[in-house]
Amino acid sequence: MFGLGGRFVTDIEGFYCAIGEAINGPGGYFGWNLDALADCLSGTWGAPASVPAGLARLGNGSSTPRRRLRPPQESTSGHARLPPPTTRRIQRRRRSALTSRGGVREDGGMYCLQAVIAGEPVLRRVAAGVVEARIVSVGQGLSLLPMTDAFCDAVTVVGAAELDGFWKAPAGFGRLLAECSVAGPVAYVEAEYFGGTGSQVAQVWDGGGIVLGPVRVDEGERWSEAGSPISQALRRLGAGRGEHFDEFDAVGLGRHRETGGWLSVSE
Repeated sequence: MFGLGGRFVTDIEGFYCAIGEAINGPGGYFGWNLDALADCLSGTWGAPASVPAGLARLGNGSSTPRRRLRPPQESTSGHARLPPPTTRRIQRRRRSALTSRGGVREDGGMYCLQAVIAGEPVLRRVAAGVVEARIVSVGQGLSLLPMTDAFCDAVTVVGAAELDGFWKAPAGFGRLLAECSVAGPVAYVEAEYFGGTGSQVAQVWDGGGIVLGPVRVDEGERWSEAGSPISQALRRLGAGRGEHFDEFDAVGLGRHRETGGWLSVSE
């Protein structure tokens, strides 16, 4: 039996948000319409194996009338009514939470990212002499270098050591990042999500050595109290969460759903 956080359940959107967070933790997903909720209750989607085919009771201070748990209705002008401010805040939080978990939304979309993140001067060192490199400014003084196939091939050192825990990091890349980190902290991150499940891994170098990781969360695992691996890495780079859901959201890594999408805004 799970108890829902009823204080913010002011309408149907808040109800689905509360279900997801009660069962799967902050930013958790457990259906966003009746059909999706039915799939989750049957154990085929959105729920860890430990969740039984039952649900929860609405409590914790909720006095929400049942009429507010109906789908949004249209106004007499033909436009959908805007939800109240509290609900809009919940919706923004939920979108941020899902983005932070890899850009997965209720449409079952995907999110993939393989990239080096650091201040631009450090990334210039990483990309030195590599014409295939592209550097993109993100947020909070950080930039991103997408690990495209072309860049990966260009920096691969045949016979060099692999970077443990990553699937696309080129051979010898760990040594390169360690050398470049003398000029400032640098992180390499990977994430791959589809339909609400996936994994992410991150590692940070600074001063010529590893200072974090590799930190990894695989499919079906929950984040630690420190947050997602990528958010932990961003924190070591100096990023702050501010009013956003987490550092991932604050920096804006959810702007593109796949690594190649960053090429359109590269410098």
